[in-house]
Amino acid sequence: MSRSLTLLCALAGIASWLVGCHYSEEGQWVDCCTLDIYIEEPTRSDPRVTLAKLGNTGTANGEGRGGSWNSVQTERARRELDDFLMSDAGAHPSDYFARLGMTCMPKSRPGAGLVRCAADLPIWVQCGKIAFLPFGQSPVPEELRGLIPAVLHMSIDLADTTFANTHYYITPVPGGRLCHR
Repeated sequence: MSRSLTLLCALAGIASWLVGCHYSEEGQWVDCCTLDIYIEEPTRSDPRVTLAKLGNTGTANGEGRGGSWNSVQTERARRELDDFLMSDAGAHPSDYFARLGMTCMPKSRPGAGLVRCAADLPIWVQCGKIAFLPFGQSPVPEELRGLIPAVLHMSIDLADTTFANTHYYITPVPGGRLCHR
């Protein structure tokens, strides 16, 4: 049994190596790509880094289409918002996001309690692959390796202290591109 398992593992390793090494230039562009936001940790607290971390889901596709925050992001934002409100008596939830550099305005008629905070944040992204193959995959095309300048667009709708809606997407800088042809 042990020998069979060892032989099976060796064959799987060889197959992975062969599949990963034999790819064409065109084949590199076929696989789906993802956008990963690159966040360089600063030596001091930077509100832009906090915003980038809130918007960093790892789920934007190669064309920049994002979506809503997942439960982990929502919980992280809620904890940070609660800490802010506890330390700054009399502050509104929108004050926290305004402090991070977002522009906040009433979404509906004033006094209704619904506020939209939005920001466009210059970021760097890296292209990656979604692994569908059990034995390796082709690498990211040469021209997409390394950091790519982009813009993270985020909006957060607040109903008092509740996140009513969150949305994000990524666009290339003018004249630039993301992880697609």
